[in-house]
This record gives sequence, structure tokens and C-alpha cells, in this order.
Amino acid sequence: MNGADEYVKNQLLLNREAFRAENTECLRMFTKKDRTICWNLSIASGVSIDEFSQIFCDEVMPAIKALEAKRDNKTLRTCLIKNFDFSGLGVDAAVDYLIATCRNRIITNFITKIGGQQNENKLRDLLDRPIDELADLFERYHNYHQALEISKKYNLALVDPQTSWFKQRKMQKKIRRDQRATMHREKKRLRQIEHDITNLFNNDRLLLDIVDKNWSFVEILDLDRQYRRRLDETKKISPITKAEIFEEVTAKFRHHNTEVLAAGKDNLSLKELRVLGENVYNLLLEVFDMDNTERNQLMNEIRTYSGLINEREQLLLAHRNRVEFLGL
Repeated sequence: MNGADEYVKNQLLLNREAFRAENTECLRMFTKKDRTICWNLSIASGVSIDEFSQIFCDEVMPAIKALEAKRDNKTLRTCLIKNFDFSGLGVDAAVDYLIATCRNRIITNFITKIGGQQNENKLRDLLDRPIDELADLFERYHNYHQALEISKKYNLALVDPQTSWFKQRKMQKKIRRDQRATMHREKKRLRQIEHDITNLFNNDRLLLDIVDKNWSFVEILDLDRQYRRRLDETKKISPITKAEIFEEVTAKFRHHNTEVLAAGKDNLSLKELRVLGENVYNLLLEVFDMDNTERNQLMNEIRTYSGLINEREQLLLAHRNRVEFLGL
């Protein structure tokens, strides 16, 4: 998936209605007059407006802009004054004439390149506009064309404000159907996510305990690696040594998470505090005693759970964005 596809899909998921409005505005900005000009350019040149605008923007526009930038060129003006005896307003008129002549040559070369010689006069009339005006026209066309492509590729219903009332009404009905279908899909998927999460917890109590305590499994795995490395570095390993290494490696983690569990419970007895500490201790032991198969299975379950939670958050955000944008 390229960057553009990823951006569009992200907008369709999280900001569908705002994205629809943004693309509708692109259709509105490309006015009927704009469409007539582009249609005439395409007919007169014999090439698609896409090809026409691409060549014009890539080759003709930079050349003309570079040419017009020379209007205030001191070297050119000095040359006209010294060598051709121009002065005052005469210099401005001479510069304007030279630039117009060169611009005309650039346009001629462009018309020849696209094979539009038979309609050269018509093309010149259509292109006889300030370069910035033409740049804006082709930018509006590009945005218009892109909006239509997005609508087609991603099945995003749009209302074209420049079309007939009948077509607009037809597309508005399609938008309402799309909105209802989107909400239905979101609700259905949210129910499925909750069902999948419940099944994960029912099938693995350890996963539920880790999630319930908001532990970072990456941090736990890192502690487990430290523990196993210490064991590998120890020459004589006894049961007591293993327990001591476990306690050393996990001491900071156990202390912090016991404090978290006890937070806001100032009246806990020593016995109750010990139960909280043992709860953390025993849960870590379960993870550290796992073999590779069990550990990989737990990792996959945590990865699945994280994916489901992220998807749920995206769907809820999409719902909030839609409600806020539409003022529901």
C-alpha cells in the first residue's frame, strides 16, 4: 500500500464525513466554466485533459514562469538601454514585447508537441491567460479528477454541486445509504470485537490477569531474558539460587506494581498488602515458568488482544468524529 492509499483509507475510516465534504468541495470548485475550458482544450488538442495538463504543468508552466521572472532583470534592461537606445517606458515596452514573443514560441512548441496544429488559433485563445490563472485552473482540475477517482476506487458517494438537481438528489440518497451502512458495519464489528476479547480472556486466565493489571508484556519478557541470562552466567545453580536471582531481577517491578495495586487503599492491613505482593509475585512466576511454546502462545494472544483494542478505539473515534461533524 503506498502512502496515498494509506492516507485515503485512514481518512475513510476515521473521518469519513469530513473527507467526503473535502472531496465534494473539490467538485464544487471546478466550476462549469472551468469544465468547458478544459473540455475545449481537450477537443482542440486531440489529447486527454490529463495528458494536456501534465505536459503543460511539467514543461510549459516552469518555462513561462522563468521567462516572466526576467521582466525585472537588470542585465536585460541595461542591454536594451545601451545597445538599442531604449529609455523610460520604452524599456518596459521592449521587455514586454520580448517576453510575449518568447512566450508565444513556448506555446507554439507545446501545441506542436501535442499535435494540435489544426486548432492552433483556438488553443492560443484558450491559453491566452496569465500563467497563474492557468495553474489554478489545472490544479482545480487535478483536485476534481482526484476526487472522482477516490469516489470510484473506494466507493465513496459524492454529490457534485455543478451537476443537475436530479443527479444531486440521486447522489444524496446514495450518501444516506452509505452512512447507514457504515454505522451498521461499525456496530457489527464492535460487537464482534467484544466477543473475541471475551473469548480470549475465557481461554487464558493469565492474559486476563496481565491485562487487568495493565502490565507491559514487553517489560515482563525483558525481565525474563535478564533472569535467564543470569542463570546462564551462574556456574552452580541450586533451587535457592534460582529463587534469589528471580527476586533480584524482578524486585523493582514487583515493588512498583504492588504500590500501584495498593494506591488509594491506605487502610490496608499488612496481611492484605502481603496478598497484593504475592499476587504480583505469583503472576510473574507463571510467566517465567513457561516453556517457549507457552510463551509464544501468550505473546500471540497479547498481540491479538492489542490489535482488537486498537481497532475498537479507531471505530469509536470514527463514530465520535462523524457525530461531531454532522452535528448529530
